Amino acid sequence: MQPDSSDIPGLSQLRHDELLNSNEAPEDNESSSIRTAFLKTTAALASLNDEISRLRERLEQLEVEYRSLSDEQAQNRNFQSQSPPDSKPGGSLSDPQNSPILREKLRELETDYHTLSQYQEQNLTLLSPLRRLPPEILAEIFTWTMPSARTSSLRRGFSARESPWLLTHVSSHWRAVAISTPILWSLITIFFYSAKRSLNSLYPIPMIEAQVARAQRLNIHFFGADDCPSAPQLELFQFLAKHSSLWEEVSLQLTPALFPLLDDLRGRIPLLRKVFIQWDRGGHGQKGAPSIAFLESAPSLVDVGIYNEYGSIAVALPAHQLTRYQLDAPWETHRGILARAPNVTEARISVQYETDGWTSCSDDIIELPALVHLYVTTPRVCDYIRAPALYDLVLSFKDGDETSVVTTLQSLTARSSCAIKYLGFSSFVAARAVAILHTFPSIIELRLVVAGYNYLQVRTLLENLTVSDTEGGGSGVVAPQLRAISLGSPMRLASTSYLDYDLFLKMVRSRRKSEDCALATSAVILHSGSGPHVKALSEIEALRREGMDFPVMIGEEALDILDYWLCHSRY
Repeated sequence: MQPDSSDIPGLSQLRHDELLNSNEAPEDNESSSIRTAFLKTTAALASLNDEISRLRERLEQLEVEYRSLSDEQAQNRNFQSQSPPDSKPGGSLSDPQNSPILREKLRELETDYHTLSQYQEQNLTLLSPLRRLPPEILAEIFTWTMPSARTSSLRRGFSARESPWLLTHVSSHWRAVAISTPILWSLITIFFYSAKRSLNSLYPIPMIEAQVARAQRLNIHFFGADDCPSAPQLELFQFLAKHSSLWEEVSLQLTPALFPLLDDLRGRIPLLRKVFIQWDRGGHGQKGAPSIAFLESAPSLVDVGIYNEYGSIAVALPAHQLTRYQLDAPWETHRGILARAPNVTEARISVQYETDGWTSCSDDIIELPALVHLYVTTPRVCDYIRAPALYDLVLSFKDGDETSVVTTLQSLTARSSCAIKYLGFSSFVAARAVAILHTFPSIIELRLVVAGYNYLQVRTLLENLTVSDTEGGGSGVVAPQLRAISLGSPMRLASTSYLDYDLFLKMVRSRRKSEDCALATSAVILHSGSGPHVKALSEIEALRREGMDFPVMIGEEALDILDYWLCHSRY
């Protein structure tokens, strides 16, 4: 039996094959014919199945009869020599091994059933609801296949085997939907990492041109490298700059060769809302004193992050527009920007390359009425601001800066009439952290960032947070009001020597046992690595069974959380 489309009225073999080899939905009249054929095939399969079952039963019956006759022969061996040849038990009709007609018939029926089943499955795919998804729903599904900017930066080049390019090679329908969905083409990540690979092999200009043409807005991530040839980097950046009017989000890793091209962007970035710029050198190796001025005229810019490990560069920003701010600079630079930024809700204020920019703050208070999330590298910043909405604070202090931190924070909260609820520690001294926790009972969540430079202080603080058997729930317990205590590391750790899971879990367990402690949530948030060891995972699972919320996250999702904890730019 070889069914084909001739069994389907109104559907030619060519059209049937065309539908099978695409994701195109049949026309309504074609669907009706396919459904009719589907029902007929279902009935035919049922009939074949019944016939196969009957034939198998018959063969099994013959097998039983043959065995019965064989047993009878064994009992009557003395009479076998007298039996005529034609009456030998298990003859051609009774012996299943000698029933070629029945067995051949069974094989034919099974082959027909298999062929008809495949035909049925093909027609079923033609009736799949997926073929009739509205384009807007299909486009939404496509967006979930897209890599994040972080993942995209690891791909090291464009690939037709990944989204969005892969979506254009499935069928003409998918291709049309993908090409007409601009958001699929908005992300362009360029990462120069090897002088051995040519520009065209990594990022073919025709592919980038096609992507730009299909996108309405662009999310650009461009990572230049000093140890790669400058010419291809300049060529590609200049090509992208021609389309700067489409830029909505941009992150740039600059080189000395790329830096001068920024001035050409002034007045040409009307849609730019978010920018992060980093480079490996300040004024070193540059002609004159470099500065970033092109952002000042960006009418839509609200989120800025600028980082340089080695030195400060003058930056002009539309401060009155900003809602998020991240900068490594002397305090004098920060103060000039923040004084004009009343809409900032999140700020990472890293005071670096310090000159003597600290003046008397009694008459120089900066009003930040919208600020809710603040990261500071020195407590002195808190003497200069009023932030009535502030409730999420991250502290990263050098040893010498911590002596007055408690009184400084008391002044900030009194001046601002705010209550700190979430507190994070990056670089700190454990004794000062304990003092802060004792002083501010409004703090209900504690986040500890672990790294090579502070892991001993983290361990000391964990020991202080552990409730001893003698303390029970008494007044000696540090911050019993804490509802959440989490541990995180943003570093690529080759080993877990910095992370004392046993001590952390001992602290968690002790606070869970204490009647006066409110701890309900803990978490382990890691950039990379294998995570907690087996014994620790077993203990975490036991705490979960007791009703505790205790996520363990490693990788991209964890990095997003750590970036939030530390007020880093997020993409």
